[in-house]
Amino acid sequence: MLNNLKNFIRLLYSSYCKIMLIYFYKVELPIQDAFFPHDYADLYNLWKLMMIRNPTITLEAGSGYSTLIFAQAHSRLNVKNNDAKKVHYCLEQNEKYLKMIKDYVGDKLSKNIIFIKTDLSTIDIAGEKVSILDNFPNIAINLFYEDRTDHPKYPIAGDAFINELQMPDDFAICVDGMRSTVSFYKKNLKRRYKISGRFFHGINFIPL
Repeated sequence: MLNNLKNFIRLLYSSYCKIMLIYFYKVELPIQDAFFPHDYADLYNLWKLMMIRNPTITLEAGSGYSTLIFAQAHSRLNVKNNDAKKVHYCLEQNEKYLKMIKDYVGDKLSKNIIFIKTDLSTIDIAGEKVSILDNFPNIAINLFYEDRTDHPKYPIAGDAFINELQMPDDFAICVDGMRSTVSFYKKNLKRRYKISGRFFHGINFIPL
């Protein structure tokens, strides 16, 4: 009974997020599932993070509908702030899927996106075997979205941890799912964050 109630509440919230994104904010998302089912709650969470935090450089590990969110948010923020310096980095492990997302986004929105094919390596951190992305760019990131495919053997992603202290003071993190990664970050990240999410969408680590 309780699970049914939770699922119903999530469905209502997802419908609300869809209405806000597509009909209120006029975000261009395919109504039909182009690649896989939409998670409107996660997409709306990303949109709000973008609009509230106004980041200059964003990076996502794992492409998808989120790439459209980042691209359109940057485009609108560029116009609003008369600023053409905003850039989004899209790192994807699957080369075929990366090309498919790039083609789907199109030339107009792609001008603010740098697409990078990446793969996974493993290292030892804090007594745990974790996976990290190859080809991680040496850049100052303001908002990092972790939603990539897990390593088949080691489910913890260490990308935010190993890069955290090199990032600007406003470095924020969003982790979609990846519960082992979230637990690892909660225990091992060095900076102080306000942590929110879980029930409706991914976990946000917002710097204090």
